[in-house]
Amino acid sequence: MNENINAKNEIILTAANITKSYGGSVVLNDVSISIKKGKVLTFVGENGAGKSTLINILSGLVAQDSGSITYEGSEVRWSSPAHALKNGIAVVHQELTLFKNLTVAENIFAGNKSVIKFGKLDRKFMAQRSSEILSKLGLHIDVNTLVENLTVAQQQLVEIAKAISWNPKLLILDEATSALDTMQVENLFKYCRELLQEDIAMVFVSHRTPEMFEIADEALVIKDGNVVGFYPELKAVTDEDLINCMVGYSIQTSFPKKNQSETRPPIMEVENLSTDFIKEVSMYIRPGEIIGLGGLRGHGQEELLRTLFGLEKVRSGKITIDGKPYTVKDVSRAISEKFAYVPPDRKKEGAVLSLPIENNLTIPVLGQVSNALGWLNRASEESMIDRTRKRLSIDQRNWHQTVAQLSGGNQQKIVIGKWLESDFKILLMDEPTRGVDVATKHEIYLFLRELTKQGLSVLLVSTDMLELIGISDRIYVFYEGRIHKELTGDDITEENVTYAIMGLQGDKT
Repeated sequence: MNENINAKNEIILTAANITKSYGGSVVLNDVSISIKKGKVLTFVGENGAGKSTLINILSGLVAQDSGSITYEGSEVRWSSPAHALKNGIAVVHQELTLFKNLTVAENIFAGNKSVIKFGKLDRKFMAQRSSEILSKLGLHIDVNTLVENLTVAQQQLVEIAKAISWNPKLLILDEATSALDTMQVENLFKYCRELLQEDIAMVFVSHRTPEMFEIADEALVIKDGNVVGFYPELKAVTDEDLINCMVGYSIQTSFPKKNQSETRPPIMEVENLSTDFIKEVSMYIRPGEIIGLGGLRGHGQEELLRTLFGLEKVRSGKITIDGKPYTVKDVSRAISEKFAYVPPDRKKEGAVLSLPIENNLTIPVLGQVSNALGWLNRASEESMIDRTRKRLSIDQRNWHQTVAQLSGGNQQKIVIGKWLESDFKILLMDEPTRGVDVATKHEIYLFLRELTKQGLSVLLVSTDMLELIGISDRIYVFYEGRIHKELTGDDITEENVTYAIMGLQGDKT
């Protein structure tokens, strides 16, 4: 929690009676807020509640239908995001806006005319300032590196640095921590507290409730486009109060019961597996288990999933499925060996956003709904889609609606749902609940337990500590490309996982 005693608490921005509709559907209804200097206001709400639309209006990306915005004492109506940015409002949106073919420094100062001197870019200043900001964020890299060569987490930090480089008066972070691990979030919050001491105002949005309570001072709760709660002193509120206000009813927030008594033989065994990213990894998974892979991003756990799914080359070691050798070749071979994969970036790797929901849900199983000539059996396809929709409670207006039009939670259900008719045995999941609200998270957790009761297995990567601990039957913690520690039963604690993540042996196990 930010305890900024020096903050003047002056209001930098007021939005009054903001209303916005799309095609007759009201997205925001008479929403009013105030944002103070030196304070952090968090927007809380389920996917589709209207949080991102409100941010888009405050930052000039979208115009409100009615209502007004007063910024630094004067009423404004931004003509564009550039107009708002020029006046001191910087936003880190959920989606990256980086140019992959440009360097880190070039991305951080893209569009910033302050670094142009005598008609040329001041590259020395760009490199110096970029390194300075990234160092504050805990990222020590060559700023001349092309962004395409960075990990997703590193790209996210560059996106944050880009916003900070404008020296904003109001910094808005919309799901900016979703790709970051625990240490990276800690570094970000440390820097944010420094900025708050300079009376910068902040809006912070995250579906990780512990992060809200750590950094935010106030909370505005939005449901179905309406403000349903405001908490001026967040430290006096429990996470249960906040969540119940958000969803409109009391919700079960605990994790489903674990499977700690599985004794069946392993369905998959990995022995001394090495690639360009991992070193001599040995592990196993039994039917009915959820195995968590912990560690800081870039330490090998996500690469293990990609290797098993045929996306990385094996250098040495072996893998057996049901006691038979599995030779990693490509994705087709992985699917034939009964693997399914949910990638960390659903928009770029998990779904085709421009296609309708129905097409996305049948991509891996077209052969099951087609005849020998390749013609689709519409009745079979619709039956399959309907089963998936009901099983995952996917919320949509119609099946011809594109995935891009869905909320983040429903998009994630599509990415998972497309595998449900594929007869998989092992589900590989990288950040399964990134960017989804607490209610959808609980639905996904229950669904994963439903799968394990059917004898299926789940191998899961998560940088959300509570999720990793709460859902995993066993945990393998990666450090520098190797499995540093295996945790089971009562040894699965935040303290033990944290020690292992840092490569330390001084835990209690």
